[in-house]
Amino acid sequence: MTDLDAEFRFSDKGNFVIKRQWFVIAIKHQYQPAHPAIEAFMIATSRTGSLQTL
Repeated sequence: MTDLDAEFRFSDKGNFVIKRQWFVIAIKHQYQPAHPAIEAFMIATSRTGSLQTL
């Protein structure tokens, strides 16, 4: 997870769909370094109604 995130910067960059899918994987694998980005993402997009998978 760390190598993937370092290479592709999924936690920092990408569009909504890519980030959402990355965060689902990060949560399943308990990838702690992504937690601040997940929190920020959820706060910023909490009204979209498309966060059920998280």
